[in-house]
Amino acid sequence: MANEKQNGGGGSFWSGLMIGAIIGGAVAMFLTPKRGEEMRQELIRRGEGVRTRAEDLAEQARDAYEEQKSKIQQAVEEARTASAETAEEMLSRYRQEAEGRTET
Repeated sequence: MANEKQNGGGGSFWSGLMIGAIIGGAVAMFLTPKRGEEMRQELIRRGEGVRTRAEDLAEQARDAYEEQKSKIQQAVEEARTASAETAEEMLSRYRQEAEGRTET
């Protein structure tokens, strides 16, 4: 959630943009007077453009996912290391205090 705010909710924007482009393109084609063959060729051409753009967006999403996944894995590993070090320090202090008490 915080990440969406930092990124400005870019995923939602691109999804909306793609849906709007598809709907707008379809409406424009059906309102434009063209022969059947011209219309089919135009639909094919635009469909290929939409597919290419969708593939590009999917690749960007995969890259962003992998980047975030890597950052999270790194943060988890750093937290594990820090907690292990803290636990070791606390255990060492406890042992020192226990040894000090038994000597007295």
